[in-house]
Amino acid sequence: MKYPSMLLAIWAAAIPAAGAASVPGADLTPAIVTNLAGSLQIQQEAPCSNTIQVTTPVTAGWLRLTPAEGVPVTGGTRFALASADLVFQAFSASGTCGIFSETRKYSAITISLARAVSFVATSGAGGVLAVTIPKGDVLIAEQAVVNGTAELNYFNASQDVTGTIDLATAAVSMHFVASSNTRFQAGCTPAGCIIDEVHAGTFTANVSGTIVFPDSDGDGVPDRSDNCRFVANPAQAAVATPTIAAPPAVTFASCADRAFGVASAADVCDGGAVGVVHNAPATFSAGLNTVTWTATDAKGRTASATQTVTVADTTKPTFTFVPIDITVNDCGTVSLGTATAVDDCAGTPAVSNNAPATFGLGTTSVTWTATDASGNAATALQTVTVADTTAPAVACVPDSPTGNSFHVTGGDACGAPVFTLGAFVIANGEQIKIEETGQPGIRLRNVVSADGVRHFQVGKGQAVIVATDSSGNVATATCR
Repeated sequence: MKYPSMLLAIWAAAIPAAGAASVPGADLTPAIVTNLAGSLQIQQEAPCSNTIQVTTPVTAGWLRLTPAEGVPVTGGTRFALASADLVFQAFSASGTCGIFSETRKYSAITISLARAVSFVATSGAGGVLAVTIPKGDVLIAEQAVVNGTAELNYFNASQDVTGTIDLATAAVSMHFVASSNTRFQAGCTPAGCIIDEVHAGTFTANVSGTIVFPDSDGDGVPDRSDNCRFVANPAQAAVATPTIAAPPAVTFASCADRAFGVASAADVCDGGAVGVVHNAPATFSAGLNTVTWTATDAKGRTASATQTVTVADTTKPTFTFVPIDITVNDCGTVSLGTATAVDDCAGTPAVSNNAPATFGLGTTSVTWTATDASGNAATALQTVTVADTTAPAVACVPDSPTGNSFHVTGGDACGAPVFTLGAFVIANGEQIKIEETGQPGIRLRNVVSADGVRHFQVGKGQAVIVATDSSGNVATATCR
């Protein structure tokens, strides 16, 4: 005859179920449940109205809860039943029906939770959490080594799995019941069996144990009460967290340089994420700058460190605008425009140029210079070209309204023009006398006085002074 085999090994992946709240800094480390006690009770109906009853105690094993203290969710605290082993004491079961009898020796007894189970425990009296796992979520694998032969069967729980979790006292209890149908055969030949019957049975497991909460740093203080769970600290002295190390000091040639590094920070107690910020300005100042780095962990704890950034300003200013090259048609003053420049350090560079007060004929290069507060200078060029197309000024001014004495005057911005009366060169400011005759042409009659006043005879309409500048521009003035 066959009897149900019983060796219990429960496992489940520690998978946070849908709906679990995200808790900053929550400890998701699993906890081991040890010091197991309890028993497995088997009641099996058998042929000839026999009932087989066996109770075998837990001899070893462990369970695993994930996370150790659960995750708060709406309606309670969510856990996953993770890997575990429950080992029960070996036993023998015998049965007799008529002339048939059989004894089966169970040398290995296992019942396995064959898939992950996530559940929400609700608050009960005294803060103890009540566990109810719907029976449809529980699949049990029954394994045994019977008379040296391995056997395996699967069952669903026939009742909701119930229990308690007391985080304050670290106590856990679980109760589950499964039903099975067992086929009994005896007196079998090729033609059939004298006994070939299927009978119902149940097995009930009651297990309790002690939660061994995680001790990540191995200092003998469980994480749940350790003031710093990743730093061995049995005396529970204060531990500075987070920690932060600023980048090394740097020296830049420009206030705009930004490659000052990144600080390193860690939450040495909880291992959580750490945010790092700094107060560096968008642009550093020339000289010594201090940057403060601040680390903040998930619990709002902070730490800071400083870094020095030295700017030995050797970078020239940059011109943002240089006036365009200019071409004018006369010598003299020229409106150049205004150059502008910026500097990577604070302040506006001083901008100047070396332009002359007046520009002469041809091309003149104007150098613009931008100088920053550190004395760094940048230069840019602008050209001014004088292409003289302006006629000189000339006048022949009578000394009296009715006389024949005149003064010749004039000038040119690009230099003194040449004044002529016919073939005769007249000096600027020279006094001359002109007598108009009926004879064409221009003749020097004589010098009429000791001061050099020259007397010219000219044909009708020929008393014209011609002024010619160095660019060949010509102007005339009639003496009348």
